[in-house]
Amino acid sequence: MSHSRIISWSICMVLALMGMAMANAESPVLRFKEDGTFRIVQFADVHWTVGNAEDKESLQLMRDVLDAETPDLVVYTGDNTTGGAILPSRGLRQVTEASVERNLPWAAVFGNHDDEGPASRAKLMELMQTLPGCLAQA
Repeated sequence: MSHSRIISWSICMVLALMGMAMANAESPVLRFKEDGTFRIVQFADVHWTVGNAEDKESLQLMRDVLDAETPDLVVYTGDNTTGGAILPSRGLRQVTEASVERNLPWAAVFGNHDDEGPASRAKLMELMQTLPGCLAQA
């Protein structure tokens, strides 16, 4: 997939997620700042496996990026976890931990590895929606 197609797809997905979030009365309201900016940080293909050294490095990198960028929204775009290696609820909590710690609204979509474990995409979405700051909807 070309770089411009990926960017276009990502922008469309984020706009759709923002629209769904704004429709949900319990969701935080996403707004542009007074200067007209709205900052989004995207994390893709994290492949969280729960507890290994790469996960710890990934979490620290996500924390560093969020602290440096101070986004208005965080988006996890697929292969957030490696489903076969983890308990889905634990993996989802851990991969989104940096966003939750900072009280940032976030959303996610699934990739081909997220549902390789015992949980279906529907169950993963249900689990995800219980986490603080989650704007994702089925």
